[in-house]
Amino acid sequence: MTHLSHYFQYFCGVFVLQEDVFIVTAVDLGTLKKLRIRHDNTKPYSSWYLDRVEIVDTKEDVTYYFPCNRWLAVEEDDGQVARELVPVDEAFMRQDEDEEGGSTTLGLEQKSMSTTYTLKIKTGEKKYAGTDANVFAILFGEKDDTGFVNLKACKNYKNKFEQGMINEFTVEAVDLGDLEKLRIGHDNSGGSSGWFLDWVEIDAPSLGQRICFPCGRWLDKGEDDGAIVRDLYPAELQTEFYTPYNTGTKSQHQIIRFCPTVVPYELKIFTSDVFAAGTDADVFIVLYGRNGVCTQQKHLCVNERERRLYFERGAEDMFIVELEDVGDVIEKIRIGHDNRGTNPGWHLDRVEIRRQLRKGKVANSFVLTIVNRFVIEHLLRDHTQLGPFVCD
Repeated sequence: MTHLSHYFQYFCGVFVLQEDVFIVTAVDLGTLKKLRIRHDNTKPYSSWYLDRVEIVDTKEDVTYYFPCNRWLAVEEDDGQVARELVPVDEAFMRQDEDEEGGSTTLGLEQKSMSTTYTLKIKTGEKKYAGTDANVFAILFGEKDDTGFVNLKACKNYKNKFEQGMINEFTVEAVDLGDLEKLRIGHDNSGGSSGWFLDWVEIDAPSLGQRICFPCGRWLDKGEDDGAIVRDLYPAELQTEFYTPYNTGTKSQHQIIRFCPTVVPYELKIFTSDVFAAGTDADVFIVLYGRNGVCTQQKHLCVNERERRLYFERGAEDMFIVELEDVGDVIEKIRIGHDNRGTNPGWHLDRVEIRRQLRKGKVANSFVLTIVNRFVIEHLLRDHTQLGPFVCD
């Protein structure tokens, strides 16, 4: 590899843009389907916000555009220092630069080409089963693997991998095929690094698969065989193939039917520009289509750090999430929070939603505005009530 040139701008003591050009000589790979890029996180200032990668195939005179627009950093975003990127058409790149909402369309296009996996990891009930070490995983499919995935951004607990705990993580990957193996381990760091892993469950809603990987062994240099990395395999009898199904009824006895397909949605959530409008609580949302069809409840922040960053006064926060397809019309939404955190009260202005169909086709936008703001504000700010605070 030859580092050919670079270009950057210097503004107020900070480098705000840098373009590095490399020449790579390799065998003919054919049409490029994805790109995996990472760093080793070894330097004091290793955090990196990657805008995009452009690859020019000089033999075929073809340019591939791999947008990223995310952090590769342990302390930012989801804590990953590696990303899998998919190529998009040049038209999407031009739209991102020239048109309002272009970045959103680009994000939806990328999301539609990836698969979201939810990992539930159960630490055993044995004494001293928990670990303080840094845990990682690699998902192996019939076509490819995810590469090294840091399990940093836990969705349900700040202090991870404690005795008897089930921790939940989200992993995005491109075209793995059927999962065949899971490699999981830790770096043996911390005061109590030994870990008794009970099992791992991997759920892929867009594929309709929930797979269990049993373990029931120590990952500890002083226990069992001394291994701190283990390869786990699916328990075929515990593998579940599904489509979402009826999970309950409304108060009017109307059936709530979950939808069989999962598509990317873009959610723009606008917090009002009034005093103390922001919240640190855990915000969730449910979308409702026609005939009682709805999505499952989706929590928008994966950890406490994100809950502190999002939903500030006057903020416009955008999320791209995979949810069940409720159809062409969104009749209403249910949005609320768990009333936890330092400042849980929230004054919500409006929500804008766009749905993308598979193969990159974007559906119509929906704007849902809070009409009776006094009622909504009272509901979301009354700290004397118990339980989650929601508005339909």
